[in-house]
Amino acid sequence: MMITDRHAELLRQLQVADHPTWGERVLLTALADLALSLADRETFGIVDAWADADDAVRFVYRPSWGDDTSVGLLRVRRDAPLPYYLYEDEDTQTPEEYGENIALLDLGPPLGRTRTRLVFDDEGIGWWGDGYTDPLE
Repeated sequence: MMITDRHAELLRQLQVADHPTWGERVLLTALADLALSLADRETFGIVDAWADADDAVRFVYRPSWGDDTSVGLLRVRRDAPLPYYLYEDEDTQTPEEYGENIALLDLGPPLGRTRTRLVFDDEGIGWWGDGYTDPLE
């Protein structure tokens, strides 16, 4: 699958940013990784992505399950867990490491059970991630 037009546009904009914020650096890394790693998935596609202030990033995407559902992911810098198995000697992740982890661990895999716990907004986007509570908890 080719990346969506919006995905390509976001990559172009972020690549030429003069002084990218922490969030924009996360977005650029995640979107670049997704462009390479998910090229073989026919149904996956980025609908939109943006940084909220400097400490949060949002992705709206069509996951790989084949229907037209739009899913949103929110990740907040303060909630960025440090994967012990990836960066044992560091206290925090760089924006690039965080973006790689979002692409690899959040957006890349199928949603699985998370699909049943999406919180839908007025536009029909099912959100998950930091700040969205699990109705089963």
